[in-house]
Amino acid sequence: MAKKTQEKINKDNVILSIQNASYQYSDATSDEYAIKDINFEFEKGKIYAIRGRSGSGKTTLLSLISGLERCTEGNIIFNGKNLKSLLICFAYYSHTMLKKCFH
Repeated sequence: MAKKTQEKINKDNVILSIQNASYQYSDATSDEYAIKDINFEFEKGKIYAIRGRSGSGKTTLLSLISGLERCTEGNIIFNGKNLKSLLICFAYYSHTMLKKCFH
């Protein structure tokens, strides 16, 4: 993912903060990262787009932001709370209900 300079934002309006977030797959070598050292802040009421080439880490970043995956390094702060410290549960519905919870 290409690093972009973020315009100055009002810190009081930040709802999501990505701080030095990195993600490494369990079977990766020690220097292979899906994403590395991502920093960004999202303001309330604004619309954002995440774009990039195939394999650049867009889906991985969204998985980290949504709580489906956890950062191997860094933090993601949503509404003042670190996602690493939250119990996040997702319910999927098809023919049966599968509840996946992780802490």
